[in-house]
Order: sequence, then structure tokens, then C-alpha cells
Amino acid sequence: MNGLAIGALALLAAGTGACTGDRGGGDTAAQADGGASGDGGGTVTGSCDELPAGITSRGIVTCADPSLRDTLGPYERIEVPDLPVATEDTGGEISFIHSVGLIVAELTGDDVVDLFLPMRGPDLLYIGQGDGSFVQADPDGTADPDGDMSFGGTAVDIDEDGDLDVVVSNMGHPDRVLINDGRGNFTDGTPAAGLDQGDEYHESLVFGDIDGDGDLDLFECNNAPGDGSGDYDDVLPDMNRIFRNDGGGHFTQDEDAIGGELADGYTRIALIEDLDHDGDKDVYIINHKPERLGNQVAVQTDPWVFEDGMQGSGLDVRIAGMGLGIGDLNGDGLMDLLMSGQAAMTLLESLGEGVWYDSATARGLIMEDLTPDQQRVLAWGNDLADLDNDGDLDAYVQFGRFEGIDPESERGGPQPDALWLQGDDGLFTEVAEEWGVADLSIGRGVIVTDINQDGMLDLVKRSFDVGPEVYVSHCDDRSWLEVALRDAPPNTYAVGAVVEITAGDRSWKRWLTAGSVGFASGGPLTLHFGLDHVEVIDSLTVTWPDGQTDGFSDICVNQAITVDRTAL
Repeated sequence: MNGLAIGALALLAAGTGACTGDRGGGDTAAQADGGASGDGGGTVTGSCDELPAGITSRGIVTCADPSLRDTLGPYERIEVPDLPVATEDTGGEISFIHSVGLIVAELTGDDVVDLFLPMRGPDLLYIGQGDGSFVQADPDGTADPDGDMSFGGTAVDIDEDGDLDVVVSNMGHPDRVLINDGRGNFTDGTPAAGLDQGDEYHESLVFGDIDGDGDLDLFECNNAPGDGSGDYDDVLPDMNRIFRNDGGGHFTQDEDAIGGELADGYTRIALIEDLDHDGDKDVYIINHKPERLGNQVAVQTDPWVFEDGMQGSGLDVRIAGMGLGIGDLNGDGLMDLLMSGQAAMTLLESLGEGVWYDSATARGLIMEDLTPDQQRVLAWGNDLADLDNDGDLDAYVQFGRFEGIDPESERGGPQPDALWLQGDDGLFTEVAEEWGVADLSIGRGVIVTDINQDGMLDLVKRSFDVGPEVYVSHCDDRSWLEVALRDAPPNTYAVGAVVEITAGDRSWKRWLTAGSVGFASGGPLTLHFGLDHVEVIDSLTVTWPDGQTDGFSDICVNQAITVDRTAL
């Protein structure tokens, strides 16, 4: 491991590192450890009285100095050390090194999230230090010594042993499965997983229990190999593929499950969910060539038999789809979908009974030019998340021109990233420049998650020209809850579960997905709830992937908890 000096990096005066107590004890009284993250204050741990059986906690976290968020701003940028640099071999272009997606997940067994970077060359692992900084691990540990054309990926438990493995999508090469030993050392598990085939242009990898047998299947989103300018007019797309998990983490392609336009769509990303509410999983396929094909819904009519369906639902929109964010915008318990694209955002808000409508314009999610030289035209990775912990979802969106395009063209100039905050009236206000995150880099993937364990969501972004960009939040006094789930094998992280919490007359709902957010990226398998000034959670209900539910009451806020089904 190199760059160890960076591991001691404090967040200047940010004061956002979290002090944690016992990791995993049933009684969560934590030891105070004030000022762990520098001279700005950091967080202070307390204790919570007994948690229900089956729930463990890292301890109560209280922001030591909420005023720093006002005086220093919402975010502090943290440099990622030891990044590859452009050389003569790359023509001086760093974009020939960096890919578009990223993976943020706990990979080393220390309860701190790490950063895995698919690269155009050997992939890289950066180990999280708990304060928002990262240290590069030995590149040999990624089981990718020769390198390939990695595009993105996600983290799931492929071998069903309780830790997260990594699956990387590749351009013109088979996907790659990296089996984790639980400490961030990887071995190549691609042949054993049955994924050592196919030279398609693989982009997003989406996992979910499609057939309801308990293990995770794979929908592989494939696109066309372009020239970097977004011009695919003369290039046919590679076919999407769907893989059945045979058990034990071995996959077999089901060539008869999908066909026609469901497989042929210049697909960027997808969502595995029961969209028609008939009890089995469907696949929402997001395409980015609207002049040829709109978004598709692969409705499962029989086990492993998919048909093009749900016409008239509002899901079959024609957009230049790129990224996906999912969430419940208005507390009605229904899944809403945010999609980024070219020249416009699409916000499909659910009306219930399998019907959605586009509310982006009505809610204020509008791309507006900032100056004659700064436009927002090409939106990529995005997410719906509560960035200010006020109890409703906001939208963060990455922007960036196509690689290789003329900088003087409409799509070629600087395009600032956007952050739309949702107000009490449901309308969005764009504040990226005010919050210091309106980057002009060539943005692609983004993961929104809490990397320093202070209860406020941070940003980890991927850009072609500067690589990853990390923004760590400054905490405040608003309430929050983070929920992780554990289940028995084969689906040890309960991908596909739904968590709903209530406090007073308000309720919040989150869906646990693997590979369906951002753009060709995967985040931690945790769920974050911003709760404004709630003091106690009245009820917490987990609907497990098999449909069974467990409920809990009187949960203290401001803590990261794990609900372990095997301990109930």
C-alpha cells in the first residue's frame, strides 16, 4: 500500500469525521472520542438505550459544530491521491485512462466504505480512512494486472459468503468478476461465474432476484461502440443479455428470455422491479437513442419469459437516457424515477396503478444556461437523495460533453454539474454553485452516500478529464438514519428489499437496488433517510425480497443500524 501519509489527512476545518463506538454490539453505548477529524470539532458519540433484537448500531452520532456548515459551506473537496496521470502514451489525454463508472462499497472489512475505480488499464482500489480520505491499495490486489477497457460496475455478494465482491463491465471484453476475501484482496472469479464470454460493449450491470428463487440474477445493459462524440448513426448496438443465477454464484445466459426491441436498444441502465404489481419482477430498460427506440419495459409474463409491455403507463418515453435515480418524492409510498439525458431531465412520478407522468418541468428540474460559455446540455449520472436531511429528496446530476467533440460546439463547452434542492412546496431550486459543487469537469458517474459516517450525504463523482472527485459534507443538527440489511445466503445483503419508516404523521420509503443508480456505477448497499428534526422513529418496517415483513418500533435517530434477519 502506498500514499499512507494521505491516510492521516484531516478535513482541514471541516470537522466531518465520525467517531464510532462498538461496531456490532447489541447494546450501542459508544465511547466518546471527541475531535477525531481535526480542529473543526467533528462528531460526538453518545448512547442509545436498548435496540430491538436483530438490530445493531455503530452508536449515536451528534454533530459537534453545526455552524461549520454555514461558515465553511456544505462541502469540502478531498483529493484522491496517487491517481494516474496523462502521458505521451495517452496523447496527453487523461480521458484515455479514466472510465465513466465507479464503485463505492465496504470492501475491506472495517465498516468504512472504499472506492473501486474501473480503468482503461489496471483497475484501482482506494481504501477509505473514515474521514473522507482514501489511500491507494496495491494495484495487484484488484486481480487485473494487465488491464482492459473497463467501463463501470457494481458490488454484490457473488459467492454468497457475506462480503461484497465486485463485478466490472468492460468494452469489447467479457465482464470481470472479482471475488473478495473480505479484506479487499481479490481473485479472478470470472470463469467460475460463467461470465467469461461475450465481447459486447457492456455498460451497466444490474442485479436482482428476477425469478424469485432467492439468488441474484443479472441484466447486462449493452450499447454500441461509438467514437466518443455520441454519433452512433452507423453503428448497431450490441444486444442486452440476461443471466440466470444457477446457484452458488454461477450464471447462465438465457438467450430466449428477451428478444427484439427489448434486447436491441442502445441501453445505458436498467431497473429490476415489479412494475406492473403482479408479484414478479420486470425490467425497465433505459435507452439513449430516442430517434430509434424509446425506453422499454420487459414484463415477465411467465418465469423467464419477457414481453414488451405497459404501453400507456408513461414509462415508454423517448429520451436520450443516461443515468437513473429512484425514490419516493412525495411520501405516497410509490417509486418515482429521475432520468438524465440530452437537453432535458425526465422525472417520472407515479400516480399508482402502474401509471407515471413526467413532472420535471412542473417541479422546476429544467436545464438552463448559466452564461454564454457555460451550458447544461448533456446530463449523465444522477441520484435522488436527501442532501440536506430535511426529509425530502433532492437531485444531484453530473454534466459533461462527449469525449472528442469540438469544444466550440453546442455540446462541447463546459457544463456545470447541478444540484436541485426540493422545497416544502415540492419545487426544485438549483444551488450547485452556491454549494460549491458546480464542477466544470467532464462528468459521468456519481454515487451519493455517507463516506465519513457523520449522517450527511457526500458526493463521489467520476469525470473523464480529472478522474474521481470527492466532496465530503459538513454536518448539521438535522436528524437522519442509515439502514443496512443482512440475510441468510444466497442474497446476503437483501438486494430487492424495501424499508419504510414512520415518525408522527410522516413516512419515508427506500428501495435497495444493486447497479440501478447513477451511471454505470454501484454504491453501498445501505439506505439513507433524512428526517429533518425527528427525535424518534415510531416504526421501521422491512419487506424482505421474498415478501415477508418484520417491524420494529422506537428507534433512536442519528445512527447507522444493521437489521440482521438471521438474528430475529
